[in-house]
This record gives sequence, C-alpha cells and structure tokens, in this order.
Amino acid sequence: MTDICRTWPTLLAWLENDLPDEESQLLNTHVADCSECPEKLALMDVV
Repeated sequence: MTDICRTWPTLLAWLENDLPDEESQLLNTHVADCSECPEKLALMDVV
C-alpha cells in the first residue's frame, strides 16, 4: 500500500480533531514520516 498525502480538507479536519480515531491515528503516522504534510499543516495553523 502506498502512503499518499491527504487532501487539504482532511488535514484541516485532523488539525481540528474532527476525524474518526482510526483515521486520525493513520494520519499521525503519515505526518510523522512525510516531508510535505507538516509544511501544509504549518501553513494552515498560522491562518
């Protein structure tokens, strides 16, 4: 399985703790290993 980056709306939902627990855990793991998603999250968190 390829671990692809999530969409902006999904990342925003994750920031707002608005994802189901299982999806949130998968995204936690993805963000920890991804070079792009933390940058996207940082941009969203600033606004």
